[in-house]
Amino acid sequence: MTAIAGVHPYAEQFPMLTDDELADLAESIRANGLRQPIVVTPDGLVLDGRNRWAACQRAGVKPATMVYEGDPADCVIDANVRRRHMTTGARAMSAALVLAAAGRRRDGRWIGWSRTSQTSGRSSGEREALRQAGVVLDYAPDLAAPVVSGEVTLNAAYERAQRARGSRRLRDDEDAARAHLEEHAPELVELVADGTHGSYREVAWAALLIEDERAGAARSERDHQQQSKRTYAHLAGTVRFLAQLDAALGGVNRVMDAYDPAALDATAGADPAGLEPDSLRRASHFLAQLAEWAERRNKA
Repeated sequence: MTAIAGVHPYAEQFPMLTDDELADLAESIRANGLRQPIVVTPDGLVLDGRNRWAACQRAGVKPATMVYEGDPADCVIDANVRRRHMTTGARAMSAALVLAAAGRRRDGRWIGWSRTSQTSGRSSGEREALRQAGVVLDYAPDLAAPVVSGEVTLNAAYERAQRARGSRRLRDDEDAARAHLEEHAPELVELVADGTHGSYREVAWAALLIEDERAGAARSERDHQQQSKRTYAHLAGTVRFLAQLDAALGGVNRVMDAYDPAALDATAGADPAGLEPDSLRRASHFLAQLAEWAERRNKA
C-alpha cells in the first residue's frame, strides 16, 4: 500500500468540505471505517479523496490507498464530476483550472478534449459550462477563484470575460476598431480622419468606456424605477387598508375621539419595546402627507 506523501496540485483546484462536514465524515470513518480507498499517484500524491484523507487524520484512522497510473488530470476531473455541494459552474471552473494546469488550453481551445473522459456522459449544459470557463480563464482569470467558491456565478464571469475579449480586440486591432466606430458611432470616425484625435483604436477604446458608463447608469435608472414601482405598490396597498379600516370602524375619527393614550400602558401584555419611535414618526409623516393629498384631491 502506497503511503500518502501529499496532495496533487490538480486536486487542490476543487474546494474542501466545510469544517462541520469534515467533522461528520471523520465521525463516520471512526465508527464504520474508510469504505472507499484514497486514490494516489505512484509517488503518493492524492488525486481523489482529499476530504477522506483529512477526515482520517481527524479520526486517527490509517487510510487505505489505491494507485492510479493514468493521466492525473482525467482522474481528478472524473472523481469530482458529480460533487453535490458545488454548482455546475463551479465544477466546470475547477475542471478548467485542472485542464489549464495540464497544458490543455491553447489558443482559446481545449486541446485533446475529445480524447479525455471529462466530456463523456456530460450533458450539453455541462460541456457549455466548460467552454465558458475556458473563456473566463482567457480573458478574466481573476474571476476563476470567485466562481469556484460560489461568490460569482459562471454566467456573470463569462459576460465580463466576453466584454474583456471585445475590448481587447478594439484595443489591439485598428481595423476592428474602425468597424466598431462605423457601426456604433460613425460621427467619431471623422475625429480620427482629421488626424487630431489619435488612432481608431484609441478613439474606439474611449468610446467603449463611455458606453460602459452609460450602460451602468441605465441599469441604475432601471433599478431605481423598479424599486419606485414596488414602493408605490406598497403605498397603494397601505392606502386601501386604511380606507377599509376606516369603513370597518365606522370612521377612525369617531374612534379616536374617545381614545386615551394612557390605555397603552394599562393594556395587559403590552410590549413597548416593540414600538420603534422612528418607525412611528415615519408612519405619522406618511399619514400627514396622505391627508394633504386627499384634501387636494377633494378640492380639485
